Amino acid sequence: MSFQSEEVSRVRRRRFFFALWPDPSTRKDLVRSTQNVVRLSGVRAVVAKNLHLTVVFLGEITERQLSAVRGVPPVPISSFMLTLDTLDFRRYPRMQGASRDICLVPRDVPPELILLERTLWDGLQKGGFEREKRLYCPHLTLGRRGRLVTEDVRPVEWFVSKLVLVESVPGPTGASYKVRHTWRLGD
Repeated sequence: MSFQSEEVSRVRRRRFFFALWPDPSTRKDLVRSTQNVVRLSGVRAVVAKNLHLTVVFLGEITERQLSAVRGVPPVPISSFMLTLDTLDFRRYPRMQGASRDICLVPRDVPPELILLERTLWDGLQKGGFEREKRLYCPHLTLGRRGRLVTEDVRPVEWFVSKLVLVESVPGPTGASYKVRHTWRLGD
């Protein structure tokens, strides 16, 4: 290993993502609407305070990259309504035990959400980030490693007016999410 690569490997990296972060009322509504599904599926439930909808996952980044990330918003997207009304089961065969996540998704994705994701990536690419190759499929993860259930959920109406930058902080009982910056949409 060269001296330069040793220096690079010592650079502290932290995990970040851009997300939609529910206000307290919407967060309570999400929990009430999905508590029966979560219970019946036997999932390892996402802690209510960590519920969010990822817009762009950045992964591990350096402090220098973080400065570039913070410079991307604000974006010229107006506030919008998001209706989460459909259960989705995502399987990850590469993970141990073929993990199945249970998610709440919008049947109809608002065009503002798609535009928000594209606009963020456009700005990030200018800062040297590589756009994800997979198609953006907005979802709010309710839990991990669960069974399929056929329960209906009551739709949750969410007035989205903010974009947040979140840090995923590892801990002994799993990650906790810390909002590091907030931008109002439409500003």
